[in-house]
Amino acid sequence: MLRRANFNVDFTQGIDSKSDAKTVIPGKLLRLENATFKKGGRIDKRFGYSLLSSQTIAGTDIGAAEALATFNDELLQYNQQKIYAYSEAAGKWVDKGDAVSLIVNSKQVIRNTAAQTIADSAVLNGVSVYAWEDSRGGVRASIYDETTGTPIVADSELSATATRPRCLAFAGYLFVYYYRSGSLYVCRVNPVAPEFEAEVSIASTVNTTYPNYDVSPLTATRVVFAYNVQGANEVEVALHDTTPQLAAVAPITIAEAGSNSVAVVVGPGAEIYVAYHNGTNGLRCAIRNVNLGLVQAPFYLENYTATGIGNITGYRRRDGTGVDFLYEVGAAATYNYLIKSVTALPAGTASTPAVFLRSVGLASKAFSYTQEDDTNDRAYVAV
Repeated sequence: MLRRANFNVDFTQGIDSKSDAKTVIPGKLLRLENATFKKGGRIDKRFGYSLLSSQTIAGTDIGAAEALATFNDELLQYNQQKIYAYSEAAGKWVDKGDAVSLIVNSKQVIRNTAAQTIADSAVLNGVSVYAWEDSRGGVRASIYDETTGTPIVADSELSATATRPRCLAFAGYLFVYYYRSGSLYVCRVNPVAPEFEAEVSIASTVNTTYPNYDVSPLTATRVVFAYNVQGANEVEVALHDTTPQLAAVAPITIAEAGSNSVAVVVGPGAEIYVAYHNGTNGLRCAIRNVNLGLVQAPFYLENYTATGIGNITGYRRRDGTGVDFLYEVGAAATYNYLIKSVTALPAGTASTPAVFLRSVGLASKAFSYTQEDDTNDRAYVAV
């Protein structure tokens, strides 16, 4: 008769997943279920799980979580670009505010001994165009295959004396705009056969001292652009097609100058919001329809006549209530720069301007991106 006896096995080496099961020596594990091996020689019971409520303290249902995390002793849930903290006492979630994830990637598109400034880019169908002002003179640009990262056209001179490049993806083409000697030019790129086509002049009365302009896609076949006019206190608004040639719609003028800045944003109902600033009229906005017909005469975004507003950008509000503009207010000391925001409404009025961010200036155009299940407006801008 066999006698019972204790047989001690020291679990000191964890799970052995590499050796054959028949050759694993005592002290190693083949499988571990409902337990954790945290310290040598000891196996602890694994913590269990329980289903938590999807309700907030306010009584709303936030649905399935997108991600979980912890901060100190708080359990956090990320959902629909918001962050929630779990209340053990209430057994519900507390809305802690917005939490928008932003991941930035970068790549080098040119490297040489020259300096590149005022850069812009656009991407369409796997092909990208990059344009910039160059210390060698003028505007230069490159075309890249975004899939492979291969330059198709590298460091090409578009104009030896041009300034202020702007890139746009529109109607199956890429466009590069730039200013030179009182005129606004555009070069087209076909992603199917990527190369810079011959430049086309789309405006010849651009102000030579303050050559401010902006462009924006308007319809499936037209781009709207606006610029500060030479020899008159006017901003001109015009359309061009995919050719690119001026569309069969007569340009219109707004009888106020855009000597400090000009911005064009296509708002609700495809209406054109033209914002501009000068030291006499302040920060103003006019609204036109798709055929440049008058919707709203110029109205104040802010009655601010100091010459410090140098950049304006904006985006259409998702709920169709207007256009949000961001504008940079300068100062004698750069650390006193700030960005303000204001909403231009379709009725020709504006909200009360508010400080968006202090001690910074605008470094890019604004763009919006909102998930389908998110009811909030989300806009992004580099500062």
